[in-house]
Amino acid sequence: NSFVFVLESGAWDSFDKERVDDIKEVAMRHKVNEIVVETNFGDSILIALLQPNIPIPITPVKVTTRKERRIISILEPILNQRKLIVNQNFIKNEKMMAQFCNLTAEKGSLKHDDRIDCLALGVNHLQEEIMINVGLAKEKEYLERLEAEIADLQGSEITHSWI
Repeated sequence: NSFVFVLESGAWDSFDKERVDDIKEVAMRHKVNEIVVETNFGDSILIALLQPNIPIPITPVKVTTRKERRIISILEPILNQRKLIVNQNFIKNEKMMAQFCNLTAEKGSLKHDDRIDCLALGVNHLQEEIMINVGLAKEKEYLERLEAEIADLQGSEITHSWI
């Protein structure tokens, strides 16, 4: 349907076995079929911790562009089209909203950008799927209109005004 739904958001101050269990519980609750992990810092350490404990494919992603511009370029189109749907906890999360509202294209505009960066990483990973869904929806709408028009023509008597 080309919408991005944020069903849950959160963060942890540290990472240990309990966090792995927390991630597993959230993933199972929402029937997640893929986990995307940024591997820029520490490369595959997080994947090495998650993979043996979570029966869900884990996709590593490396980002190389400047963070602020990248986040804005990913989120701005989705926001302008009103395609990002979030739950109330997202809006009530002061740290998330501070990052969301204070991000600018200027380097270092946020002291902490981990939450908004994670959101952008997820949205970016879904971009291809979003485009496919939009294309399929347009094609389906076109075919439905065409079928309705053909049915109208077949069901009504055609009169030619030029005869």
